[in-house]
Amino acid sequence: TMIGVGYVINGKEQSDPRFEYNIRNAIQNNVNVGVYIYSHAHNVKEAEKEAAFVLKQIKGYKISYPVAFDIEDEIHMKLTTKQRTDITLAFLRKIEAAGFHVAVQQYRPCERNQHSGRSRL
Repeated sequence: TMIGVGYVINGKEQSDPRFEYNIRNAIQNNVNVGVYIYSHAHNVKEAEKEAAFVLKQIKGYKISYPVAFDIEDEIHMKLTTKQRTDITLAFLRKIEAAGFHVAVQQYRPCERNQHSGRSRL
């Protein structure tokens, strides 16, 4: 199952109020878990802060499935394709560097023309 960790807006971290409950119960019941963050990042620096927040949230938990980056907010539609790609890659690289598998999560219609150079992802 995929569990939301919360979000970061304007540098302020907000944990999902059910995150701890959901992840503990899933793991106690031998359910494989992954996590996701709904991104509000406007730039690479903010995406890296989101990645750091996710890593802090999942520290000490067995994460079996990927750590997903959900990039579909209205703010992302106002950015260039290159900006969205750079934001996504910044998040994914930081999570991968910490030893986790990664994924990009999107609502299907938002996916079209969302990223440049899919081979970069």
